[in-house]
Amino acid sequence: MKPLSKSEKKILVSLLSILIILCSLAFFSHRNSNRVLESAAEVDRSQEIKYHIEQLLAVAIDLETGARGYVLTGDENYLEPTNKAIAGIFGHVDHLKEITAGNTVQLNHVLELEKLADQKISNSTRTIEIRRNKGMAEAVSFFSAGDDKLLMDKIRSITGQMLTDEDLALNRKRESNHDFIRNFNLTFDLLLIKIAITIIAIFFVLKYYFKERRKSDEMLREHKDLLQKVIDNTTSVIFIKDLNGRYLMINDQYEKLFHISKEAIKGKTDHEIFTKEIADAIRQADVEVIKTRKAMEFEEGVPNNGEMHHYISVKFPLFDQDEAVYAVCGIATDITERKQSAELLKARSDAIMDLFNNAPSGFHSVNHEGIVIEMNDTELNWLGYSREEIIGKVNVRDLFDLDSRDKFDYHFPRMKEKKTSSIRDLEMNMQRKDGSVISVLVNVSAIFNQAGELVRTRSSVFDMTFRKQVESIISQN
Repeated sequence: MKPLSKSEKKILVSLLSILIILCSLAFFSHRNSNRVLESAAEVDRSQEIKYHIEQLLAVAIDLETGARGYVLTGDENYLEPTNKAIAGIFGHVDHLKEITAGNTVQLNHVLELEKLADQKISNSTRTIEIRRNKGMAEAVSFFSAGDDKLLMDKIRSITGQMLTDEDLALNRKRESNHDFIRNFNLTFDLLLIKIAITIIAIFFVLKYYFKERRKSDEMLREHKDLLQKVIDNTTSVIFIKDLNGRYLMINDQYEKLFHISKEAIKGKTDHEIFTKEIADAIRQADVEVIKTRKAMEFEEGVPNNGEMHHYISVKFPLFDQDEAVYAVCGIATDITERKQSAELLKARSDAIMDLFNNAPSGFHSVNHEGIVIEMNDTELNWLGYSREEIIGKVNVRDLFDLDSRDKFDYHFPRMKEKKTSSIRDLEMNMQRKDGSVISVLVNVSAIFNQAGELVRTRSSVFDMTFRKQVESIISQN
């Protein structure tokens, strides 16, 4: 996965910070809104409790008023509010028990009111029955006993206490409600402000991002154009192929050499351009690069304008964001002339070496210690040694007989001391591997380094055996 740029990291951090703040404000705003709703519900509950308490007291008063009116007048019409009061009083009690279930003190008051209301209804019903059956005097006497008044006083006292408690609770709940509303308004305002700031920040962040993106795109385009110019103006052949060997891109040099356009070659393989033998070799090299996942160098022969040209191709894999190979890129340099020059140089070198090894005279070279470092085949054949027996192993002094070694011991140290740099026509006797002796004429030249130290000597050796034989015959005659 491609890593984020520095500007993209800054943008991401800014947006995450803004998002965290927005979420925090949204959370506090939501919590305060719930508190507002809960406190409003508490206010409504207190108001509902007060309503049912007031209604219960009013019903109890209606119950007492209706019963007294009937006692004094005997008119059945006074019993209608009494009957309604009896029917409604327990409805208010049930509501109060339900909505005060979480308040133990108020619930106890409601339960006590329920008992008092039950007693009040029983007394009123008893008073009405006495009025009907025994007359007004008996009913007034029962009514005046004082129990009914005592019950009403208790009902008024309890309802008054409940109303006082609810007023205090209602005031506290209203204050809390106002606080929650203020907090909600504050967090909501902050949320709105933050949203506005966020929109502005996002605007500038996106503006900055797009500015940087345009700058990056321009730089990328410039680099791409520059790279394309370099690719198209190089004398090397450059190409890119997918994993199936289909061409994705070539440069101008490829177009020029192989007479095919960039558009025409797209999607084609080497088998559609070259012969099967050449295409198979190129494809095998591409597959090897894909398998090894590393750059490799190949020498490839490709026909060009009817002639076979040789190329050094450096091929390397291209990777995607997941580090998987998706293509092969190749840079091929024509080495045909260099290869021809190398072959010509080798042929000349071979001819020189042939001349050196098969010359009619011997040649050898020794280092500053006298160790043989080179000897031609002619001299090796004279002495009867193989190259492996001599080169780097034998001191040239050991190849002379005893008399010639004295000459060597005289001349070689003088060369090392730079008292002489060459020796001309020095007669020496070399000893063959089989012990026989060969007379030779030696010419030596010394090679020194910049410090004046002997590096090596080069010697040409001429066989004097025949000449010595002729001189011997002449001297005998």
